[in-house]
Amino acid sequence: MKFHSSHIVKIGLLLPVFVLMACNSKGYQNLNARYNGYFYANQYVNEVYQAIEDQYEYNFNDVLKVFPRLILALFKPMKKSLTMHLKRVRR
Repeated sequence: MKFHSSHIVKIGLLLPVFVLMACNSKGYQNLNARYNGYFYANQYVNEVYQAIEDQYEYNFNDVLKVFPRLILALFKPMKKSLTMHLKRVRR
């Protein structure tokens, strides 16, 4: 693989940032904790989508709706956990 000058410049700019973050473990912990919150919230939202999709009964004899309405009863059991995860991410 050939290294172009832009790769060397990118490495030269990012290397000091990583060195400073390694020296400043508090900054690394804060950065890591913040994005872990986003990751876990995203995982939970994907689980909710999967649970809703599993509960949906497909009927292949009906015409497909372009803008289907959401059935709010499917969200009610998960509402408490969703709000908890939203609060965690917003901190």
